[in-house]
Amino acid sequence: MALQAVKYVGVAYLLYMALATWRDRGALTVDEDAVPRSARKVITSGVLINILNPKLTISFFAVYGVLAAAARQHVISRPRFVTGMRRFFAFTSSPSAPRLAAESR
Repeated sequence: MALQAVKYVGVAYLLYMALATWRDRGALTVDEDAVPRSARKVITSGVLINILNPKLTISFFAVYGVLAAAARQHVISRPRFVTGMRRFFAFTSSPSAPRLAAESR
């Protein structure tokens, strides 16, 4: 049900954008004196686009999954690489233990 709601909000947003584009009569120009949008507005717009277009997220995770599966096969088929990864993890995480123990919170 939530996916359907997100889908319909996305449909409404696309229709809004299509209508705004259709009604726009101005020439395509770049106003160099215009005040740039704040980082917050740009980030909010990007997040909304990603939330309202679940296909983008799904396709990204699908590609990520394919790459992760390929990397997994590459890693597990090389015992020396696995041993090196384990030693690297042990070497880099060991110094964190005393620091974590000393934390007061």
